[in-house]
Amino acid sequence: MGAEFDRLEATTVAGTAMTLSAIGTVAELQAASMHMIMECDTKLQTLTDISWRISDYFDRKEMHEEFVATMRYSIHTMNRELDLIDSLTEGHPEYALWKTDRLIDVINERDVRVEHFARVSQVEMTSAQNLLDRAAATRERLFSLLEGFYGN
Repeated sequence: MGAEFDRLEATTVAGTAMTLSAIGTVAELQAASMHMIMECDTKLQTLTDISWRISDYFDRKEMHEEFVATMRYSIHTMNRELDLIDSLTEGHPEYALWKTDRLIDVINERDVRVEHFARVSQVEMTSAQNLLDRAAATRERLFSLLEGFYGN
């Protein structure tokens, strides 16, 4: 019986040693897992920061493109308005001057400037400059016409 107890005790000691060894291995595994999780978290944070910067860039780019598109349309519309003003000049120069002054007010309110098209293209810059020059020339021409008409 004593030998049996000795064998059982030896088996229990060996089993306990194996269990303690396994627990140590699990603890090491747990520590390694926590380290890997922290490393993944750091990398995910870096990727998140990068993706936010990319998203912000595309948002700014989209806003710029929208702004330029609005300005292009405004220039197109204002050129059409100047065409209408040109057709009114002969019969209704006072009204044409009034419309020209309102158009110049809109140009100033919308902040139509050649610089807005500097990063787009030379053609766009030229188109904007032509509109600004045409509006100023139309106003000057109408003002001179009315000055001569009324003798001032």
